Amino acid sequence: MPAPQQKQSIVDFLFGQTTHFLEKGKPPRKETTPGLFGHIGGGIRFLGSLTKKRQMPPIEEVFDGQQQVQIPEQQPVEIPAARKITREDRTNQLEVRGGEDTTTQQTAPSPAKTTQAINFYGGENAPLHQYSHVIDDATKKYDLFKNNPYLIPVISQLETGSGKNVKFTNNFLNYGIRSESINKLFSEVGVEDALRRSLKEIGKTGTVYRRFDTGSPLTDEEILDFANTYEPENADYGPNLLNGIRQIERTIGR
Repeated sequence: MPAPQQKQSIVDFLFGQTTHFLEKGKPPRKETTPGLFGHIGGGIRFLGSLTKKRQMPPIEEVFDGQQQVQIPEQQPVEIPAARKITREDRTNQLEVRGGEDTTTQQTAPSPAKTTQAINFYGGENAPLHQYSHVIDDATKKYDLFKNNPYLIPVISQLETGSGKNVKFTNNFLNYGIRSESINKLFSEVGVEDALRRSLKEIGKTGTVYRRFDTGSPLTDEEILDFANTYEPENADYGPNLLNGIRQIERTIGR
């Protein structure tokens, strides 16, 4: 079979079009091949692709068809911690103010303050809470308790842990425990009646306590004197009673 005849013009050489005669007696078929200019242009495009700078992606990126926006990280907000009340706050050393005048007229405290006073040391579950109304009544009847409303809650805390550690039956204040007749009477009448009788004796009828009914709040020295009268055998009783009363006053007011 004779080889196909091929004819190429100068135009075909330069611009890349060549006509091929595949076989004698058959129509010619044209094929396009790169010419001289085509090869030169391809080389230029290739060199340009090597020197082109790659563009950095923008902040907003497209991911799965959704725009992803960079959100700046938020700074955490510092919340100041609440101050904790420690046991040290309630057991500060005795501060004797050298006879400072505290003779301001007092009114009977509200039942809410009596409850707060019991809570202060005895806590919400103190048995004395069941008889807080008895203490409220005493602050209305007797000036000593009206002017010193936290005296009884602190005495009860010192003596029986606000009723949690009662050694003498029904006696939340340990009043008159050196008297067998009082111990016998209190064991028969119940807690409320025993408490009422004790408060009446301290606030009105007891001769040894009359000097403390001054018509005004007791000074530090008078509280120490009261403590020595109530519990003469315990040297720490006075400072503890004074400190307990003053701590409550500073915390919830008189």
